[in-house]
Amino acid sequence: MSSIKVVPLERRYIDRWNRFVDNSSNGTLFHRLDFLDYHGDKFREERQNIIWMKGESILAVMPMLTKNVEGQKHAVSPYGASFGGIVTGSRMPLKTSESIAEAFLEYLQVKQISSCTITYPDTYVHRSPNAHIEFSLLRRSFSFMKAEVFSVIQLATEYKTARKRYEGRARTSLRKALPYFEVQHHADMVEFYSILQEDKLRHDSEPTHSLEELLELQARFPASIWCDIATHNNGARAGILYVSLNRQVLMTFYMAQETAALSLDGTNVLVDFGIQNAIKLGYKYFDFGGSTLGYEIENIGVANFKESFGAGGYLRKTVKWDT
Repeated sequence: MSSIKVVPLERRYIDRWNRFVDNSSNGTLFHRLDFLDYHGDKFREERQNIIWMKGESILAVMPMLTKNVEGQKHAVSPYGASFGGIVTGSRMPLKTSESIAEAFLEYLQVKQISSCTITYPDTYVHRSPNAHIEFSLLRRSFSFMKAEVFSVIQLATEYKTARKRYEGRARTSLRKALPYFEVQHHADMVEFYSILQEDKLRHDSEPTHSLEELLELQARFPASIWCDIATHNNGARAGILYVSLNRQVLMTFYMAQETAALSLDGTNVLVDFGIQNAIKLGYKYFDFGGSTLGYEIENIGVANFKESFGAGGYLRKTVKWDT
C-alpha cells in the first residue's frame, strides 16, 4: 500500500493548491481554483477536486467533477475550462508517478466511479518535459479517446527572427494593412465583446462566455486576461482576447472581427502585434488555439492562417478509463 493518499479538497488547502499550481511543472490558470470559481454554484454539487498527499506534502492536484448518468458515476477533468488533468510538482520521478496513478485508481474504485475522462494540457505548457503520469495512467487501462490539433508558434527570442518565419502571404498582408490600422493594447472588454457578438452572429452562434463572466475573470486576473483591438481608418474593428496560461504560454482565447473588417486583414495586424508583445514579455509559446474539433477539420483555412505566421501542430489528448 502506497503512503500516498488521494483526499478531497478542503477549504484549508485552497491557497496551497493555487501556490502549488503556480510552481508546478504543468499547471495553468485553468487549474487554479480562483479561476474555476468564477462559475459560482454551477458545479458546486458535482465538484470533486482532489489532492495527492504524502504526509502533509502536496504531490499533485486535479480539478474534477463526478456526474451521475443512468445510475453510474462518471468522473471528468476538466470542468468549466479547456483542459484539466493531474498537475504535478516541478520534479516527478517515474516511481512517484506510479504511486500517484495507483492511488488514483484505488480512489476511483472506493468511490464506485465507473469511468473517468481526462483532457490533458498540451506538452508545450510544461516547464520541463515529463510524460510519467500519462505513461502510468496508460499502463493502468486508461486509453486514448480523442486528440485535437492546436496550432502553436514556438517563439524566437527576438521579433526580427520571428518575423522571418512568417510565410510570404502573411508578410504581404501585413505590409498592405499596417498603415491603415491603429492597435489599442489592453482595450476595453465591453468594446471587444460587441465585436465578438457580431462575429458569432455571422456564424449563427453565440460566445461561450457572457460579458459578465469575462469582466469577472479580467477583474480576478488583470495581468493574465486582456484584449487588443485593431481599428481601421474607416472604423472597422477586429479584436483578440488573450489568456496567459502560465509564465511561458500566451493563448488567443477569442479572435473576432466585424463584418466590415473581413477583407481588411485586421486580425493579421493583431497577431503580429501579439507576437511582438509575447516576445517582449518573455513567453516561449504563442497558442492560436484549436484548428480541429476532435478528428474533424471544419475549416482548413483557419489552420492555413495560423501556419502562415509559423505555427506548428500539437496534440491535445483525451484519455478514458472505465470498469
